[in-house]
Amino acid sequence: GWVVAREAAAMAPPVPARAGAVWDGRFRLAAGLPAGLLSLGGCGDAVSRARAHPPAAVVAVMPALRWADGSVSVPHLGVGPPAPALFACPPNPAAGNFVATGHGGDAPRAKNAYVSV
Repeated sequence: GWVVAREAAAMAPPVPARAGAVWDGRFRLAAGLPAGLLSLGGCGDAVSRARAHPPAAVVAVMPALRWADGSVSVPHLGVGPPAPALFACPPNPAAGNFVATGHGGDAPRAKNAYVSV
């Protein structure tokens, strides 16, 4: 089957974690952020391949939240500390309308979120 993923070289750098912050023009943090959350950016190699179900190239471009204690949350994979709600807000969605992801906060966790563009 097809795997559609953003090119890692095209990703924006991480942004400071603030309510409403938008990373890469595609993902927006909700309000009510917990203390200790530092930034929102690409996952890169923060998650081992053993824990990731999608191909490594897809995991690398998924949004990740970095915490002051060094931990990383990847809401699409349910990895790391519970994360605040992270909303997909791409200007030209490849998979349809607005999608919410997260494994904490007030957003449902996306299932089989293998498409990241």
